[in-house]
Amino acid sequence: ERRALIELRSTRFAEEKEKREAEAAAEAEAEVDGLWAEAFKVAAETGELNLSWRKLGFVHEVIYSFAETYGRRLVSLRLIGHELEELPSEVGENCLSLTSLSLASNRLAALPDSLCNLTKLVDVNLLRNQITRLPDDIGDLVELRNLLIASNRLESLPATFGNLTNLKRVVLECNKLARMPETLSRMTCHTLNLNANELVAL
Repeated sequence: ERRALIELRSTRFAEEKEKREAEAAAEAEAEVDGLWAEAFKVAAETGELNLSWRKLGFVHEVIYSFAETYGRRLVSLRLIGHELEELPSEVGENCLSLTSLSLASNRLAALPDSLCNLTKLVDVNLLRNQITRLPDDIGDLVELRNLLIASNRLESLPATFGNLTNLKRVVLECNKLARMPETLSRMTCHTLNLNANELVAL
């Protein structure tokens, strides 16, 4: 009897623990959904979706059909300090109206090739990630004026980088760049910061 009673208590304890964990998970999920919902509400009025420093770790799929859902196109996406490890290719495939993209202070090691579809981008902030390379067709982003990629792990830049002739400010300090592409000579940017790299030649 005693053994049976102990087993019964253990079972009830485990069930109660599982119930508490499920309730806590549901509350956390509801809180996350609330944060996204509030951000979408503001973005529907301003065109800017900002969920910086919320550490949610993912990109909500509603972003990909934002214009259809809310009747307004997204022009700015700010997910700074979001704990992103990957930028979904769907961002580059569906968010074609973006003029500003801020993904600083995340854990990104790479960027999808589809990012180069966002040809209306003017400002891109990728500071403090772990990016080792840029997409080969980065030069398609011909409207870019400001490009911030300091404190990453870039070892080289694509040859098409020199096509970004509208760039006014480029910050590439604290990377691992050893050489710059020959096409760089086409550029006329006012600010080019290459401090703290491993350059042996320009």
